[in-house]
Amino acid sequence: MTLVGSIISGTPTVVGPSVTVVTALDPGGLKTETSLSLTVTERQPDGGNLAIVGVNLADCKTLTPNARQVTLIPVYSGGDGSAITFRIINETVSTTLPGPYSLRLYLDNPVITLVAIQSAEPEVRF
Repeated sequence: MTLVGSIISGTPTVVGPSVTVVTALDPGGLKTETSLSLTVTERQPDGGNLAIVGVNLADCKTLTPNARQVTLIPVYSGGDGSAITFRIINETVSTTLPGPYSLRLYLDNPVITLVAIQSAEPEVRF
């Protein structure tokens, strides 16, 4: 079973990385588990200075010997608390949805560029 559009929410109590185990149980009693890496970064009180400081790989599936379906979540620092507009150059359209983001990555050109924009700040790339 695939659940699309779910939201994990809550209030973080500590800054830094953590791993959460997500368990799915079907009506027949079968279950599966996967680990989800989350990183909480400090919000800059005076705003600005948004940066993409890393990426959490949520999933990577082999599609062909030369292609992978990659699902990722960018890790930000700084910012002013307003919505972040995100895109992957030449791969996805701009969105303010928080992710995860999925794309087909070809191994003969496995380089992607992530772009984030917040408020009137200039875009940041990773």
